[in-house]
Amino acid sequence: MNNLDIYKQTFKMLMFTVLSILLARATRNYILPLYVAAGLICVLTNKLGWALVFYVLFPFYVILNPGVLPKVGSITGLSLRAGPLLIGIMLAFTSMSRQGHHRLPFIMIVPFMMVAIISSVDGWAPMVSMLKIINFSVFLLGIWFGTQNLQHRPKDLFVLRAFFLSLAFLIVIGSLLLWPFPTISFATSLQYALREGGVELAEEVYQYMQEEGMKALFCGITNQSQALAPLSACAFAFTACDMLFVERKFRIPHVALLTVALPVLYMTRSRLGLLALVAAMVIIVFYTARQMQMRADVRARLGQGVFLFLVFAFSLAVVSQIKSGAMSEWIRKTSDARDDKRSLTEALTSSRMGLVGESMKDFKRNPMIGMGFQVAEYTRHRTRGRGFVISASIEKGVLPVMVLGETGILGTFFFFLFLGSFYYTCSRRKYYITMTLFSVFLVTNMGEASFFSPGGGGGFGWMMCVVGGFALDTILLYRNNVETAWEQMAFAQQIEAQRGIQGTYT
Repeated sequence: MNNLDIYKQTFKMLMFTVLSILLARATRNYILPLYVAAGLICVLTNKLGWALVFYVLFPFYVILNPGVLPKVGSITGLSLRAGPLLIGIMLAFTSMSRQGHHRLPFIMIVPFMMVAIISSVDGWAPMVSMLKIINFSVFLLGIWFGTQNLQHRPKDLFVLRAFFLSLAFLIVIGSLLLWPFPTISFATSLQYALREGGVELAEEVYQYMQEEGMKALFCGITNQSQALAPLSACAFAFTACDMLFVERKFRIPHVALLTVALPVLYMTRSRLGLLALVAAMVIIVFYTARQMQMRADVRARLGQGVFLFLVFAFSLAVVSQIKSGAMSEWIRKTSDARDDKRSLTEALTSSRMGLVGESMKDFKRNPMIGMGFQVAEYTRHRTRGRGFVISASIEKGVLPVMVLGETGILGTFFFFLFLGSFYYTCSRRKYYITMTLFSVFLVTNMGEASFFSPGGGGGFGWMMCVVGGFALDTILLYRNNVETAWEQMAFAQQIEAQRGIQGTYT
């Protein structure tokens, strides 16, 4: 499969995704149950690539801007939550027919989830925690077993690769295309005006903010800037890994996407996005590229191209800083860095200290096992008297502190044991791209802890980084198996030819 094939397929997947969004919008989301049924049919008919496409679509719909896909009607919430659960369960059940050990190393997260159950029994909201544990566990099972042994299914891998490239394009390029429409692309900052006075008031408020130099948060195609920033960084990392380690050539569409991702990330003014972007570049250049096996001439050519891109990105940052102080404003998250009297450390940490403090309070209340999975003290008050609760959003800051507050010392120990096991097994099996993208996903959780939130931005982060990264690693595994088979065949033919020559002389 050449690069022209992948771009054709990526364009087809892009059209499919856009059409699916338009149909959902036109039918007020009443078509979503049909998407669930289509995903289940794909699982039952062994079209695993397309089954995973539908599995990924639902978390993608969740993070879409309401101006792009309004979340209206009771059918919407039910489909977006039940859809992934049903497809995930079916993927797990049907995986038994695919023999082998090529799967994501998730086994060591089981002890952590056991601690989470124990912690939640006497936590802030036991029923909410249990439902969230079931939701996350089924979601992870779908990923775990749905992606196993794909190395024997090149067509499914081709579909998955093209689909994730199309999603990266939608997140980055789609967000940029929405920039001229502030009532959509700046909905995070204008949501109150939109709710109270509609589009006209929102446009007036946006113009006022621009004239007064006030900060407006760019959310693009997503529902908030703090979703667009980490997901743009994940899309950047996925595209870079695809170009460098699967294509192994610099292609204009890939390079264009990587270049456009830089201003899109800047427009979000998210320091978390900047951190994830820098982490992605550092990990790919200084770790992943060194682990990959490739010819010396290919490595040298790619190295030169990466160096030029890094010089371009660094020069862009320096020029923008000198010209307008843009980097200082980005890091300090302010419209005027010169008048900001805070220290750099205070500027970087102040917005998350409240959330960190709440998690530490939970830890101090129960140091050994914490106060329950994905709940907080306010969860109990918000859900009291509501009967059966299927949704209770939570906002927590830094992932390690969140784990400490929710599951205590015991849960934190098992969580880091899971991380160690994950990285060790990935390294031993040479899942280097999976390790890279999973690391970027972990970095995005240093400011917005969405690791255990499959119904929010975390679900799509898992899909883009873990499923997408594993698909790329599996493509490389399939390619290596094919190359090894051809080498063995050529060697056998050479031996046979030598025997034939010896036979003619004898």
